[in-house]
Amino acid sequence: HTHTHTDKPMGKVVVFVVAAIAAWFAFVLYELDVGPRCTVAIAVLNLKRPFMSSEVVAINDVKGLKEKRLKLDKDSKLGVFLFGPSLSATPLDVWDSTVANVPVRLYSKKGHFSTPVAGDAIADEKVVVFIHGGGFTVGSLDSHDYCNRHLMHKLISTHNVDDVVIISVDYRLAPEHKFPAGINDVDAVLSHLASKGNALVTAGDSAGGNLATTTLIKAIDEGNVAVTEAVKAEVLIYPSTHMSCTNCYKSNAYSGFNYYLRLDTITWFSFMYYQTPEDLFNPLISPMLASTSVLERLPTTFVITADKDPLRDEGIAYTEKLASAGVPTTYRNFENTIHGFYSVPLDHHEEAVAFVAAAVTSTFNGTIQK
Repeated sequence: HTHTHTDKPMGKVVVFVVAAIAAWFAFVLYELDVGPRCTVAIAVLNLKRPFMSSEVVAINDVKGLKEKRLKLDKDSKLGVFLFGPSLSATPLDVWDSTVANVPVRLYSKKGHFSTPVAGDAIADEKVVVFIHGGGFTVGSLDSHDYCNRHLMHKLISTHNVDDVVIISVDYRLAPEHKFPAGINDVDAVLSHLASKGNALVTAGDSAGGNLATTTLIKAIDEGNVAVTEAVKAEVLIYPSTHMSCTNCYKSNAYSGFNYYLRLDTITWFSFMYYQTPEDLFNPLISPMLASTSVLERLPTTFVITADKDPLRDEGIAYTEKLASAGVPTTYRNFENTIHGFYSVPLDHHEEAVAFVAAAVTSTFNGTIQK
C-alpha cells in the first residue's frame, strides 16, 4: 500500500495549482474591463509571461527575432483553436504565389478560378489587398490566415459576394528591411494589380492599417494615378497613425500586461522600423502628419478601433482628420475588447469581420462614390 501515500501530496499539488490558476483568473476578471474571451486570452498570456524571454529583443538578435515571429504565429493559432467559429461550411481555394515578386497568399471562392492562378495574372477582378499587422517586425501570412478565411466566408455566406479575391501580402519585415521596404512591397503589389484592371480595396490591421493608408499617400505623392484610381476604399483596423507621438493620447493608458499591447513594445517596433528617428515625422510613417491637400485625395475610408487599445485614439484622430478633409469615412469602435481582436477571434471579432465584409461589399457594388 505504500504507493497510496505518494498520491496524496501529488493530489494536493494538483489542487493547489488548480486553485492558484482559478485565483489568477479571478484576479484578472476583477482587474479587467474587457470581455470574456479577452480575459481568458490575457490570463493565458500572463501565465506564460514568467517563462518567456524579454518582450523586446536586440536589433541584431536573429534568434530572438525568429522566436518572436514564431510566437505570434503560435498565439494566433491558439486563439483560433480556443475561440474561432468553424468556417468549414464555405469551401475556399487558398494558394500561395507572388505579385510583382512579392510573396502573397490568395483566397477565392472554390472554383472561382478553374486552377490556381499566378498572382501576376490576376486581372479585371475585385481584390481586397490585405496587409497584416505585427509592428512592421512580426506577423505573417499564417498569423493572419484565419481572419482572411473568415472574411471570405462572410462575403460569401452573408452578402452572396462570390467574386471577390483576397490577396494577403507577405511584405519584407524590419529590422532586416527597414522603412520604406514594407511600403515599397505593398506599392509594387498595388501598382501591378492596378495595371491589370483590378478594382482594389486596401485593408490592414495595426501596422498593416498604417501600410494600407501610407502606401496610398505614397501613390498620391508620386502621382501614381493607376493606383489612386484603382483603389476604391481603404479599411483600417486599429491602425497605427501617429508614430512620432508615442504617448500623446488618453487611450495610451490601455497598455501593459492587462491589455496585451504595451507602450515599450510599440516604441521597440518603431525603433526596428525607422532608419533615423526623424523618419517618425514622415507622413509615410505617421499619416496623421500628412497635409490636407494629400489626405483629401484618399478614397472612402472605414476605420475600426478596439476600445481598450493604446492605439484607439490615434485611429479616431486620423478618422476625424480625414473627415474634415472631406473624405467619406465610416468609423466603428468595439467596446470591451483589445488590440488584436481582428486577427485573433476575441470579443467582437465576428462583428468586426462583418463590418469589413459590409464595407467591401458596398464598395465593390458601387454604392459608395470614390
